[in-house]
Amino acid sequence: MVTAELQILEPVVQEEEKPKIPRDALGRLLPGATLNPGGRPLLVSQFREFLAAEALPEAKKTLLKCLASEDGQVAMAAVREVYDRLFGKARQEVTGIEGRPIEVATVDVLEVLRRIAASSESEQAGSSHSDLGGEEVRLK
Repeated sequence: MVTAELQILEPVVQEEEKPKIPRDALGRLLPGATLNPGGRPLLVSQFREFLAAEALPEAKKTLLKCLASEDGQVAMAAVREVYDRLFGKARQEVTGIEGRPIEVATVDVLEVLRRIAASSESEQAGSSHSDLGGEEVRLK
């Protein structure tokens, strides 16, 4: 168990006027502008330092205990964690039927909507349209 106590760290609030962020006419940031010019807040780095100093040694001890566990599932889980962090997780290939690559069909939604709109203007509602890529579409 971690013996040191984490003191609640209050961010230092300064009563300064915030700098105006340069933007274009549409409100987008101009090149080189940043919303966080000061970088990460100090609180984050202080918390990381605390974890590295206090929690990491305890975590190492716990991992070593798990690696030496007589329970095979506990030991295997610990080994998996070590290997995943040292070498990265094993690559998993995703394939379709019979190991073939998965085919991904894209649809130009805007084009389909234009065709539907053009067809509905020239025909009555409720008629079928089969000129949309081979599929029949019914309008209500």
